[in-house]
Amino acid sequence: MNQTMRRLLSGSAAIAAAAAIGGFMAPVTAQESADAKFLMQAIQDNMAEVKIGDFTKEHATSEDAKDFGKMLANDHAKALQKHASVAREKGITVPTEVTAEQKATFDKLSKLSGAQFDRELGEAMVTDHQKAIAAYQKEAMTGTDKDIVELAQDTLPTLKEHLEHAQKLAAGGEIRTSQRPDSSGAPHRVE
Repeated sequence: MNQTMRRLLSGSAAIAAAAAIGGFMAPVTAQESADAKFLMQAIQDNMAEVKIGDFTKEHATSEDAKDFGKMLANDHAKALQKHASVAREKGITVPTEVTAEQKATFDKLSKLSGAQFDRELGEAMVTDHQKAIAAYQKEAMTGTDKDIVELAQDTLPTLKEHLEHAQKLAAGGEIRTSQRPDSSGAPHRVE
């Protein structure tokens, strides 16, 4: 190999190495970052939980399920406002619709009634909140945007509380009253 070819190849290797470590890569926009993707999914999750909560408080049979629906609707409405506000501040598009999977869950639940509705609501909310907690924990530990990380950390205790309620509802257990009032001033029913 002649001298000119070696220089070209070594120059190409340097360019490739620089590109691989980010030297020539296009910057990630706010909309494409992992933090933004987490936030957009979290907004959709909150929208879905508000919709399910509103439906539950009107259509559930048991008082426990109705109270759980109120808690879901109230807590997730507050979270939705906070999440959307942070997204707007960051220049991230705020989703306006739930995912197809979330819509399918709502559609399935809306066709049920009585004890079957209460139990399957609990089961669906266990699954949803387990997924949400995993995503929020990941964001809290690995996120790079300080504001979004703090939002994830601040939201985790409420999600864990919802999971506990959902597990009891799915098992047919009673959800007893705690001292934490909801937005109306009435206490949430927890054990």
